[in-house]
Amino acid sequence: IMQAMFESFRHELAGGTPVKSREINAYLPEGKMGGPLADVQAHFPDADIGSYPFVREGRFGAALVIRHPDQAVVDAAADEIYAMVRDLGAEPMED
Repeated sequence: IMQAMFESFRHELAGGTPVKSREINAYLPEGKMGGPLADVQAHFPDADIGSYPFVREGRFGAALVIRHPDQAVVDAAADEIYAMVRDLGAEPMED
C-alpha cells in the first residue's frame, strides 16, 4: 500500500541541494569535546555538526560528523575539529 501511495505522488518530488559530509573519529569522551565542539559550531553556524558516541575495542570515543552543501565549509570545519581533538590530547582519524 505504501509503495502504491508513493508512486501516486513521486512525480511531484523534487531533489534538493546535495549535502557533503565528513566523519572524524576520536578516542575521547563525548563530554570532554562538548564545549570545544560548540566553539567550532559557532564558527560554522550553517553547518550541521553532530557527535555520536561509540565504544570500540573497549575504548570510548565519538564520531564527529560535519554536513553542509559546500565542501569548502565542510573541510574548514574539519580542520578546526582536527586541531580541537589534538588540543584535547587525542589523534583524529577518518575512515
